[in-house]
Amino acid sequence: IECLGIKLESMVIKDLCKEYFRAFEGKDLAHLSGMFSEDVILRDWEINAQGKKDVLSANKSIFESVGNIKIKVVEMYESHMTCICEIVIFVDSDKLLVADIIGFNSDGKISSIRAYKG
Repeated sequence: IECLGIKLESMVIKDLCKEYFRAFEGKDLAHLSGMFSEDVILRDWEINAQGKKDVLSANKSIFESVGNIKIKVVEMYESHMTCICEIVIFVDSDKLLVADIIGFNSDGKISSIRAYKG
């Protein structure tokens, strides 16, 4: 993949998604902040946040409302700076089946996260 002269290979996009999931599991807001573009958008079945500050605030609220978070990646597909991830999220004693569509900009920063609960 080449965008604006920057070449990002498929494996790099998938690795960035795995890094995002590790940071999310670890409730690591500082790491997530470094991964997000300034204009990142987060949309899921409960949240619609725009801009890094609001997305980090939404993540902080999630992290404060739950205990342990564990993410199991079932499958990942990459196409044109977007990674489609089938995941299972274990939150405390709950199990959520989720599809995340994570978009990246040419700098390798996350520009959008759209999550759908199955």
